[in-house]
Amino acid sequence: MGSAARPRPSSPPTSLIPLDDALAMGQDAWNGMAGASPFASWEWTMAWRTAAPPARRSLAVAVTRPGILLPLRKSTGPRGRWHSLVTDLGCPDHLDVLGGGELDGLLNGAFEAGATSVALEGLADQGRLRRELLPALDRDRSRFRLKVQDYCPMVALAESWHAYLQRLSTERRQWIRRKERRALAAGVTFVDHGASDFDAGFDALVALHACRWSDGGVFSDPRLVSLVRDASRRLFERDATWLTTAWLAGQPIGAWLGFGLGDTVSFYQSGRDLRQSSLSIGAVLMGRMIRLAHERGFRNFDFLRGSEAYKAGWGATPEPIWYLEVYSDGVRGRALQAAHTARRWATRVSGHLRGVAGRGETITAGESAGSPEAP
Repeated sequence: MGSAARPRPSSPPTSLIPLDDALAMGQDAWNGMAGASPFASWEWTMAWRTAAPPARRSLAVAVTRPGILLPLRKSTGPRGRWHSLVTDLGCPDHLDVLGGGELDGLLNGAFEAGATSVALEGLADQGRLRRELLPALDRDRSRFRLKVQDYCPMVALAESWHAYLQRLSTERRQWIRRKERRALAAGVTFVDHGASDFDAGFDALVALHACRWSDGGVFSDPRLVSLVRDASRRLFERDATWLTTAWLAGQPIGAWLGFGLGDTVSFYQSGRDLRQSSLSIGAVLMGRMIRLAHERGFRNFDFLRGSEAYKAGWGATPEPIWYLEVYSDGVRGRALQAAHTARRWATRVSGHLRGVAGRGETITAGESAGSPEAP
C-alpha cells in the first residue's frame, strides 16, 4: 500500500491593500518589511506619493505577507500589467530580491487580485535569482522572462581608507591625493549639511547639476526635484542622508548627495561648476565620501546604475541588475506573453536590419538558470 501524499505546508496569508493603507502602518513597520534600501523605504515611498500625480497614486498598491511587502503600481491599460513601484519615478537603485518562496507568494497575491503580469525592475543578486527564484517560478507557472537590465558598479570597502587606497594602483593613489591637496591649497572648503541647512545644500546641488548637464540632467523634471528633496529630508531623521557641498570664494562649486543605510552607502547624484574643472572637485568629493564611508564602518559603496568609466577608476566592480516579468496562469497571461514575445522579436529583427546590436542576457522559462573623475 503506497504512502499518502504529504500535504503542502500552508502559505502565510497574502493581502493586497491600497498604498495609503500600507504607509499608514508607519515608518517602523514598513521599513522592517522593506529592507535597507533607501529607495524602498517608507520615507522614499511617502515622497513618491506626494510627488506623483493623483491618477498615478490611485493605482498604487502593496502586496503584503507577514514580515515582507511589495509595492506595485497598476498599469492604466486594459492588459493588467503591474509594475514595481520603487522604480516608477526617480529611483536608479537595484533591489535585493526576496527569497523564491516569499516573492512567489507575493506575486500570487497580485495575480489573485487581477494582475495579468508583474514586472519587477532592478533586481540584484544573480546567484540567488538562479538558485531560488527561477526554480520556484518554473515549478508553479513556467512563464517568466528575466534579462540583464543594467549594471551597478559596487566597491567592497576595506577595513580603512588607507587599506582601500593600497588596493588601487600607485598612479591612482597619487592622483587622488594630489587632487585633494590642490583643492585644499586653492582654498576649497566643505560643508556637511544637516536638517537645519538642508534646503540650501539641496538648492546648490540642483543648480550645479544643471550646470554640469546642458539639458538640466535628471533634475530637469520638477516632480523628481520634489521627490528627492522630500525623501532626503525625511531620511535625515534616520541619519541616512549624506549631502555635502564644496565652496570656493563664498560660492558653491560642487555638491554630492547619497544615502547610507544598512551596510551600504549609495551615491545618488552630484553637480559641479565646470568653470572650476581644473580642481576636479567631483573627484575630490567622491574621494571624501568614500573615505567617510570607511570611517563610519560601512561595508559597501554603491555607485548605482550605469557603467561609466570613472567608476572603475575607484575600484568598482559592475554587478548586474535584472528585469523580471512574470505572467499569470490562464488565457490572458498567455496572450500577453505571446504579444510581448512577438513585439520583442519584431524589434530585434528591425534592429538587426538597421545594424543595431542588442545587448544583455535574457533567460526565459525552462532555461538554466577610466579616469576616477566624478560626473
